[in-house]
Amino acid sequence: MKSLRHSGRHDPAFQEAVDHVLATIHASPDDQCLELSSELEAHYLSDHIESTWQNLSTIKQGLELIRNQPRPSILDIGTSPLTFTYSRYFPAAKFFTLDRSALLAERCRSSQIEHLVCNLSSEPIPLEDAQMDMVVFTEVLEHLSTGPGRIFSEINRILKPEGVLVFSLPNTATLKNRVYALLGKPILEPVYVVFKEDESRHSLGKGEWVHGWGHLREYTMSETMDIVRRYGFDIQSARSVDAFINPPERFSTLRRLAMPLYRLASDIVPNAKMINLILAKKSAQA
Repeated sequence: MKSLRHSGRHDPAFQEAVDHVLATIHASPDDQCLELSSELEAHYLSDHIESTWQNLSTIKQGLELIRNQPRPSILDIGTSPLTFTYSRYFPAAKFFTLDRSALLAERCRSSQIEHLVCNLSSEPIPLEDAQMDMVVFTEVLEHLSTGPGRIFSEINRILKPEGVLVFSLPNTATLKNRVYALLGKPILEPVYVVFKEDESRHSLGKGEWVHGWGHLREYTMSETMDIVRRYGFDIQSARSVDAFINPPERFSTLRRLAMPLYRLASDIVPNAKMINLILAKKSAQA
């Protein structure tokens, strides 16, 4: 992990948090790890190391908006290695998380994170009205087979009047996707992969799944901003960010060599990176 490049590499507290989470992952039984494998969970964190830092930086900006709270309450929707990294980096905050399974519940308890089990597509979030100072809802909605209306209604319900939202979605208008679309190539995974019908280490097969399907849909930046505004939030900042800087191990040699040039091009083209990341504040009319 120390060899991976990311924008937070000069922040010792971030590196310590990541190293601690990785050590915890490797010490956990496979049946208490993301997608049933500690190896896959560690890869997940390394594949999202840049977006982890970008999310964390956005959380920090959000906390500046609620500075009057001595111990802010933060709900991270969708338990993942990122949840544990945030909690380690912000020890003064009280962290909550929810997931559709209790797979990571024991590890959450060990990390003083309150774990909630909830099927977000059909069940209310098991929290009181106006209980949270911040909700972190990053790269989750695209995995859910439901519209955003009822979910954002619940988020608004549990947020305090001046509550803050950190929200992100995968960007369908990445530079790669724009090129693929021009060439008539698909920009999403095959539908049988999205619904995890194949037997693989990422799936139990036959449509069975643990933490959600693949990306049922991806979104442009304008669509992402429209969702946030439509459901009662005032946008404070919006930017396009990458999930990683170093190419993952799965990349071919050619893709690795092309990565610096691709990153330069995606820096030039507006909103052409992998993830749309938004910081928003609950509207007074919500």
